[in-house]
Amino acid sequence: MNEKNQRGNLAIFLENVAKNGGCSYNPTTGVINPDKGYMVSVKGAEKIFEGNLQDSIGEYYADYFEKLNSGKYFLGAWVNKGVTYLDLSVNVLNENEAIIQGILNQQKAIWNCGLRAEINLPMKKQSCGTEYQKRTFAVLQAQRIQEHLAWKRRAGYVS
Repeated sequence: MNEKNQRGNLAIFLENVAKNGGCSYNPTTGVINPDKGYMVSVKGAEKIFEGNLQDSIGEYYADYFEKLNSGKYFLGAWVNKGVTYLDLSVNVLNENEAIIQGILNQQKAIWNCGLRAEINLPMKKQSCGTEYQKRTFAVLQAQRIQEHLAWKRRAGYVS
């Protein structure tokens, strides 16, 4: 079982991915899988690799070296059906803002660090309009998602 705000290195990150199917790691602070906030991917930074994660991670790390060493970004990895996904992510403390950023970044889901659970985002994305219109659409979608989550929490489906 993973401890809250565990600290480690790349070897522990790789161990967590192998054991749990995914992990977030901040190479500057050493934090592995934060216990608060929501992990939101950076748009355009997701890469898909087939094969050994250890072989893929060096290439990915080199591509995003500057950002990963800034202290702001996390290296994220998860495995699904033998395919490894790597991304840059940020830890957003506010649920509403995390949902909005996830929608704007065209993500399928964001990660709730406290509950260790995905929050699925709507599949319907706004593909045209001004930035203001896209943000307004995302805000409205975020309100709907939060209402749904509140209902699930009241009904006892989610802690």
